[in-house]
Amino acid sequence: MYKELEFKNWNELKNFLSTLNSNWIFRGQENYAWKLRSAIDRVDFSTEIKNPKSRYEKFCIYDFQRNPHLYNKEYNTENEFQILSLLQHYGIPTRLLDFSASPYVSAFFVINDDDTDAAIYAINYHELLSSTLHLFRSKYNDQSDAVVKYSQGNGISQNEIFKELVLGKTQRKFVEIVQPYFLFDRIIQQNGVFLCQGDINFEFEESLSANHEILQNLSNCNPYYKIKINKEWKKEITRDLFTMNITSSSLFPGIEGHLKSLKNKFEIFMEDRGSSLMQQQ
Repeated sequence: MYKELEFKNWNELKNFLSTLNSNWIFRGQENYAWKLRSAIDRVDFSTEIKNPKSRYEKFCIYDFQRNPHLYNKEYNTENEFQILSLLQHYGIPTRLLDFSASPYVSAFFVINDDDTDAAIYAINYHELLSSTLHLFRSKYNDQSDAVVKYSQGNGISQNEIFKELVLGKTQRKFVEIVQPYFLFDRIIQQNGVFLCQGDINFEFEESLSANHEILQNLSNCNPYYKIKINKEWKKEITRDLFTMNITSSSLFPGIEGHLKSLKNKFEIFMEDRGSSLMQQQ
């Protein structure tokens, strides 16, 4: 499904990334062998209950809606998509998968583990939007009001459309780009968006393959890249991102992000100090 790309070095990869237009979004993963999986995909639902993922998701939304008095801020408890975005933000497993409009922000998430090659996934969301609409109209033959509104340019994250096409009784395989109306600090700092899968009884990549099949039939294009990041490049990438001010401190506002960033600063300092000592000998 993915077009796998390898480059000779980090600079060659950066040159390639500069050729991609603003229609592309990115996700970095520390291990090249890892598939794209939402957090809810990674939960082991060892149960005989039918559709446990959907039941779990509905429970989380319901529990949030019935306890607004516990929160310090006012949230729209009638907007299911906004609730899922909030759950995702605070680490609750959902059907959403984090992406970024910045390939360099995505590169930040591959540098922590020096022992394995990593991957940056790149997806052309413009083609993804087109394929999702074709799925609903052609393959699923859905002429509902929600699909009509969606085809008119109303995003799937609009709550009425989201409730019908994503959370509705009829579940379908697809993946779509979404962004909450109310943005959290972390999403803003990371230039973040979400990819949202349809039927969560399938894994994320199974849903993504439905879009891919449509695109192959329409234009024989491949808007999915899986880019290999050699583990030997990771220190160079860390230093490069540091000069771009892409650090834990800038991406994760707060004391935790600042202290993680300080650790990276120290590692760069020690590497520079070691190089300086070598030159003096």
